[in-house]
Amino acid sequence: MGPMLQTRVRWPLAIALLMVVAGLVFLGLSRLHLEADIFKALPGDDLVLDEARYVFGHHPALDRIAVDIALADGSTDPDALVDAAQLLRQEMEASTLFKQVGISAVSNALVQVLNDSIASLPVQFGPRELDQLLVGKLDDASLNDTVAGILALLSGLEGIGQAEMAVADPFRLREAVLARLGTLLPSGKARLYKGHLLSEDDRHLLLVAEPVESALDTARARELKIFFATAAESLNEGATQYSIAPVGAFRAALDNEEAARSDTQRAIILASIIIVLLLLLFFPRPWMGVLALLPALSGTAAGLVVYSLFESSISLLALGFGGAIVSITVDHGIAYLLFLDRPDGASGKAASHEVFAVALLAALTTVGAFLSLRWSGFPVLRQLGLFAAAGVGCSFLFVHTIFPAVIPTLGPAKRSSWVNSEKLTFRLTRGGWVAWTVAVCMALTLGFFARPEFRADLGAMNSVRPDTLAAEKLVTETWGDVLGKIAVLIEAENPEQLHHRADTLTDLIDSMLVEESLKSAYTPALLYPGPERAGRNFQAWQAFWTLEKRQKLRAGLSRSAAANGFTSEAFEPFLRQVEKPSPVAPDIQPELRSVLGISTDKESGRLLAICAVTPGPEYDARAFFDAATQLPGIRVMDPRLYADTMSMVLTSTFTRMLVVIGIGVVILLFLFFLDIVLALLVMVPLAFSMVCTLGVLHLLDRPLDIPSLLLAVVVVGMGIDYAIFFVRSHQRYRDEHNPSFGPIRSAVLLACLSTLAGFGTLALAEHVLLKSAGLTGLLAIGFAGIGAFVLLPPLLRLYFKSPREALFAGRPG
Repeated sequence: MGPMLQTRVRWPLAIALLMVVAGLVFLGLSRLHLEADIFKALPGDDLVLDEARYVFGHHPALDRIAVDIALADGSTDPDALVDAAQLLRQEMEASTLFKQVGISAVSNALVQVLNDSIASLPVQFGPRELDQLLVGKLDDASLNDTVAGILALLSGLEGIGQAEMAVADPFRLREAVLARLGTLLPSGKARLYKGHLLSEDDRHLLLVAEPVESALDTARARELKIFFATAAESLNEGATQYSIAPVGAFRAALDNEEAARSDTQRAIILASIIIVLLLLLFFPRPWMGVLALLPALSGTAAGLVVYSLFESSISLLALGFGGAIVSITVDHGIAYLLFLDRPDGASGKAASHEVFAVALLAALTTVGAFLSLRWSGFPVLRQLGLFAAAGVGCSFLFVHTIFPAVIPTLGPAKRSSWVNSEKLTFRLTRGGWVAWTVAVCMALTLGFFARPEFRADLGAMNSVRPDTLAAEKLVTETWGDVLGKIAVLIEAENPEQLHHRADTLTDLIDSMLVEESLKSAYTPALLYPGPERAGRNFQAWQAFWTLEKRQKLRAGLSRSAAANGFTSEAFEPFLRQVEKPSPVAPDIQPELRSVLGISTDKESGRLLAICAVTPGPEYDARAFFDAATQLPGIRVMDPRLYADTMSMVLTSTFTRMLVVIGIGVVILLFLFFLDIVLALLVMVPLAFSMVCTLGVLHLLDRPLDIPSLLLAVVVVGMGIDYAIFFVRSHQRYRDEHNPSFGPIRSAVLLACLSTLAGFGTLALAEHVLLKSAGLTGLLAIGFAGIGAFVLLPPLLRLYFKSPREALFAGRPG
C-alpha cells in the first residue's frame, strides 16, 4: 500500500455485473414455484403431524365457502334474507367461480337419506341402541301416546307430506339415524326455511358454495375476494342494507400470501435503506459504502439460482427471509471495503488477502450452520437453510473474486468518514472488567428466566387480517365450528372397500362410546352399514323383537290406531319390518356422497369419507389415534394431539439442532485453531446470546415457535462470526493498536448493525412467522454483538498475555 496508488474502477464490468444480478434474480424466480400453503411448512417425519396435514388437505370443508347473510341493522326478517340469498346465488351461479351454490341438493339428499333409513331400520341399530330407543315404549299407554303424537303431527302444517314416514316409523327411529349426521352439519340448531338454512334466531342465513378450483390457489382466491366485494356492493344498492361475511380457506391463504409478500418487499427495502445510511456514515467515500451491498445482493441472487437447481418450489416465508440475508451477507463486503478505502490507498488483492485470512472460518461456520437446517425436519427450514447457505457462500466468493477485478486499486481517500468507526469500536472494546461484570450479571439474571417454552398452535401460524378474523368468529359462533372437531378420514379404492373400512372404524368407535372415551361420532356406516355391520345389527333386531314383543306390539298398535282414528292396517309397513325384516342395507347412491362427507380424490381417484368425532370425559388422544390409524385406510387429525406432538417435535428439534451445530462448530474451531481454549473463547458470546435471548423471550411472554428454531442457527451460525473476527484479529495482529485491527472491529460493528437492521424490519412484519423470526434474530444478534464487544476482549487480552502466548510466536495466523 502506498500513496502513489491510483483509483482504478472497471465500470463496464460493474455495469455488466449489475445486469447479471438482475438476470440471476429473474432466472431464479422463473424456475421456482412460490408456495403459500402454510401446511407445507410442517414436518413430514412424524406420524401425528403427517396425518393431520393429510386429513386437513383432504377435508371437504377446506374448499367449501360459507357466506353469512344478515341485515345490517341486526333485525329479524327471514323473507328479506331469502331475497338477498336468491340474488347473491344468481350472481354466484352466473360466474365461473363456483360449481355448486346453495343447499337445495343437500335438502334433497337428506330426504333420500331419511327414506333409506326408514327402509333399513332392521340393520341400523345395535343391541345397546335398541334398548335405549325402544325399552319402555311397548306398553299400551306408551303406544297410545306414540300414536296420538303421530295424529297431532299429521294434523298440523309440519306434518304435510309426512304421513307415509310417520306410519312406517311410528317410534321416530329415523331421527336417531339422522342425528348421527349432525356432526357434519353447520349447526344442530339451524332450520330450513324456503330451501335455505336459517340460524336459530332467524337473524342469519347461511349460503354454502363449492368453488371450481382449490381454495388454496391464491390466484383464484384473489378472484373470489374481488367477486364478493363487488357482490356486496350490488346487494346493497337497494333500500335494504345487508352485511355478508364470506369465510373459507381462500381468505386465509390469500391473507398469508399478501402479508408475506408485502413483508418481504418492505424488509428488503427498509433493510437496504438502513444499511445504505450506515455505510454512508462509516465510509470516507460514500459510494464505496454503497458498494458493500453489491456482494450481498449478488450472493442472494446467485444463491436463488443455486437453490433452484436443487428445489422446484420455495415457501414465501423462506423467500421473505431473503430480506434479512441481504444484511447477513453484507459483513464480508464491509470488511473488504474498509481495508480498501484507506487514507493511503490499497489494492484489491491486498484487501482480499487480509479479509480472507480473518473471515474464512466465519464464512464456513455460517454456511455450515445454515446447511444444518436441511436436517431440521421442517420443509420451510430446509428451504431456508439451502437458500441462506448458498447466498452466504456466493457472497463470500464474490468478495474475493469479483471485487478485486472490478476495483483493482483505490487511491487515498480525500476525507475521513463522518463517523470514525475505528475510534468508536476501540472504545467499545475497552470497557474492561467493569463492563464485563455487568454483562455477566445480566446473563446470570436472565438465566433464571431462560426456559425454552414451545408453542404449537396451528392457528398462530396463519396471518389473517382483522376483517377475516371477524368473519370467521361470526360464522363459528352462529353456525358452529366443523373443523374444530377430531376428523377421521377413510380412504378406499371402491364402494365395497369403503363399506368395509367404515364398518371397522365404527366398531372401534362403538367400543369407545361405551367406555365414554368418545361422546359422539359420525361415520357413513352409521347410516349405510356395510354387509358385516348390517348382519350384526340385523341379528340384534331379531333378538330384540321376540315373539312376545311382536305380538304385544301388533295388538297394542291395533288398539291405539283404532282409538285415534287410524285404520287397523295403518302401521302395517312398520309391523312388516318387525315380523319379516330384511337384512339388506341400501347402497350409497353417488348423489348422496357429498352430504355424507364422501368425495373423490382428484389425483388418485380414491373415495374419501370424512368422519367427525367428539371426545368424551375419558378420552385418551394417543390411544384413540394409535387404535384408529392401525386400521387400514384410516387417518386421524386431532387438534389437541397435534398441538402436543408439535410442541415435542419443536423441543427435540431445537435441542438436536443446538447440540449438533454446537458440537460441529466446536470441532471446526478446534481443527482450525488447534487450541481448545481459543475454541471455547469463541463460544463465550454465543452462550451469552443464547441465555439472554431465551430469558428476554420468556419475560416478553413469547413462547418459541417454528421460526424460533432459527435461534440456534442465528446465534451459532451468524453470531459466531463476530467472535471469530475478534479472535483471529488478536491471533494475527496481537496488538489492538495495529492499523489492520481497526477495520476488522469496524466491520464487526457494521455487520452487527446491518444484521440488526435486517431482523428489525422482519420484527415489524405483519406475518406472524416472519415477525417471530425477526424478533428472535434481533435479540440473538444484539446479544451476540454485546458479547463480542464486551465479554470477549478482556478474555482475549488475558489469554494472549499468558505464557501460552509463546506457543503462538512462530504461527503466522
